[in-house]
Amino acid sequence: MRIISKEMFLNERNLREKEFHNKLQSQKENRFENIFYKAISNAWDDFFNYLKLYAQGSTILDYGCGIGPSIEKTLDFNPKKIVGVDISDVSISKVKKKFKNLETKVELIVDNCEETKFENNTFDIV
Repeated sequence: MRIISKEMFLNERNLREKEFHNKLQSQKENRFENIFYKAISNAWDDFFNYLKLYAQGSTILDYGCGIGPSIEKTLDFNPKKIVGVDISDVSISKVKKKFKNLETKVELIVDNCEETKFENNTFDIV
């Protein structure tokens, strides 16, 4: 598993976001907010149906990957590679443990999603 943590420019809003997510992911219990997100489950179903059709052999960016739930499900569709980016080093640390045996398929980066360093056309699906 390759984790990249590079110097990134973070404005005050980005720093607050990073602090919020690090604090949230440092809690021992699951997020209570998840019980309120049932309303968007159909959108997630549509998203994963799309990935089922197009992810095979693709290079995918999971922008704001958090602790990796989308990565985990997308791996079932046999992508070439998934790159997960998140501003929270705590989230990336957690997701690293989850995918420690998949270093050729999953790359994890602590970075500001608003200012990525990726070249154009690096990914087939974002």
